[in-house]
Amino acid sequence: MFRYATILIAAVAGLAVAQQAPAMESMSIAPGRIGPVRHDWKQADLLASGLPFERKVTNHEGDEIYLYVIRLDGTNTVEMRFVPDGRGYSMETRSPAFRTLEGAHAGSTIAELRALYPRGHIFKEVNDGPNLIFFPEWPGRANEPFIAFDFAADGLSIDCIRDNKGCPDLGPQRSRSVRTGW
Repeated sequence: MFRYATILIAAVAGLAVAQQAPAMESMSIAPGRIGPVRHDWKQADLLASGLPFERKVTNHEGDEIYLYVIRLDGTNTVEMRFVPDGRGYSMETRSPAFRTLEGAHAGSTIAELRALYPRGHIFKEVNDGPNLIFFPEWPGRANEPFIAFDFAADGLSIDCIRDNKGCPDLGPQRSRSVRTGW
């Protein structure tokens, strides 16, 4: 009797783990994917997915961009940007429920990211910014999607961004979003 009860409990536990796996995968971040949304989707793929979304038209550096805010549930969204010919080129989320395999998410600090990704790189620029970005893998692989964590850089001086002089301790800074793109 005990043996059959143990087998039954193990079978039910295995079923529960198997049912949780897709849910966990649907909230994961990987290069080219946030949850079920894939970077290589075209607008037609998004429409065929059945996921609810809101569409906006924006302008980036003179180019018309289509921004889709995809709602996966009541609180978790993915923003996907498409160029006019329908190709996706960038995805972003501010939802901390999405996580990389290592556990990083929107809201992770630079110190946490450095611990998770010792080969990562902090990139600072002033061209479109100021911008402060952490790349878990540096240098990136040519012609492959990347993952990047974006941080508010408003309080950083030009000397800090350009020359790495007079920078405050960046470790406690929390990422505001995670994105993937080409």
